Amino acid sequence: MGRDRDVLFIADKGFYKNDLYDDLDEGNVKFVMPLPRDDGRVRYGEELPGMFEYRDRVIKSTSYPVDHYHLYLYEDQDLKHKETKNYYKMELDGKDVSFNESWAGKIALLSNEELDPEEAYLIWKNRGKIERSFDVLRNLLETDRPYISSEDVFRGYLFASFVSLVSYYIVLNFLQEHEVNDRVSVKDVLFEFSKIRIEDRGYLTFSEIPKKVRELAGELEVDDIMHKIWES
Repeated sequence: MGRDRDVLFIADKGFYKNDLYDDLDEGNVKFVMPLPRDDGRVRYGEELPGMFEYRDRVIKSTSYPVDHYHLYLYEDQDLKHKETKNYYKMELDGKDVSFNESWAGKIALLSNEELDPEEAYLIWKNRGKIERSFDVLRNLLETDRPYISSEDVFRGYLFASFVSLVSYYIVLNFLQEHEVNDRVSVKDVLFEFSKIRIEDRGYLTFSEIPKKVRELAGELEVDDIMHKIWES
């Protein structure tokens, strides 16, 4: 039986255990999960010929087979600098700490899917989507403190929250399709497009659209749905 195309298990470090990936693989579930830094399958001396940028951070990468799985190894240059700096600062402060410099900035992922290293990295980085969904509901959509007076109101509240969340992720997926989600957030889009106003001049029309909004609309290829009425 082939793997379920609709299921991809993305784990955080706290979910790792030795037989979890085997259980998932036997259950035909695709997965991407991090390995502990002391895992013997991680080859820290491996060359990292690949390179890409993620949120203004330079990431070096490589991949190689491990049994019938695929291991993806990364070196985050910012994280490497931070961890090395913190270690030497603690050493200067007289603290007794151990540090393996070859591990600094390294992240290892294991998967039963053969992926491009950058694709695997982005998939894993998106693991927080579920947690962020709740953050979106609580913070951006401000649905954490409902005042419910009846069952009907509660149902309406849940429905409105669901529609808001779906709308949020429609925008997020749109940004990902246009490959701008690494520098433009949903919040950015909502904020910029909220500057568009409709004026009643005896007929409804857009007010003057700010330059930044026009540029963003052009980049997202949605400028064709907007227009500007110039007064003579």
